[in-house]
Amino acid sequence: MTTFSDPDNLTTAQRAFCLTYLANGFNASAAYKSAHPGVTDGTARTEGHRTLAIPNIKAFLDKRLAHRWKALQMDGDEVLGRIALDARADIRLAYDANGNMLPVSEWPDDLANSVVAVQQTVQGMKIVLTNKLAARRIIAEVTKRLKGPGGGTRTLARILAGDYEEDADE
Repeated sequence: MTTFSDPDNLTTAQRAFCLTYLANGFNASAAYKSAHPGVTDGTARTEGHRTLAIPNIKAFLDKRLAHRWKALQMDGDEVLGRIALDARADIRLAYDANGNMLPVSEWPDDLANSVVAVQQTVQGMKIVLTNKLAARRIIAEVTKRLKGPGGGTRTLARILAGDYEEDADE
C-alpha cells in the first residue's frame, strides 16, 4: 500500500480549504464550507477564521500569495519604461499605408498598451491614447529634469513638446 506524504503537512480538508480560499477571493467562510459540506454558516465563519491561523495553513497560503504577488508587481524601472512607451505612442502605427485602420490584433504591442479606448463615432473608429503630456511630465519629474533656472519651465515646455535633449542648456 502506498501512502501519500504531503510536504506541506496539510490534511485533505485543509488543502481543499486553502485552494478554495485562494480561488474564491479570500473568503474563509466559503472555503471552509466547501471543504466541510454541511456545516452551518456560523460554524463556517468561526472555523474559517480559526483555520487561517493554523501555522502550516498560514505558511502554505503565505508561500502561494508571495509567489502570486511577485508575478503581479512592477518595479520602478518597468513602470518608468511603460510610461515612456505611453509618452512615445505613435497613433500612425494603427493604420496601414493607405490610411486604413489595422485590425487591433495587428497593432504593435507598444501602441496597444497605450490605448485607453476605441470608440465608434459617426466619422468612424476613434482611438484614444493615454495622455502623452502627462506621461512626459511624470518622466521629467521622476528623472529630476525640471530642476534648473526659472523652475525648469523652459525644460518642461521642451519635454512636453518632445524635443528635449540631455545636452540642451537651460
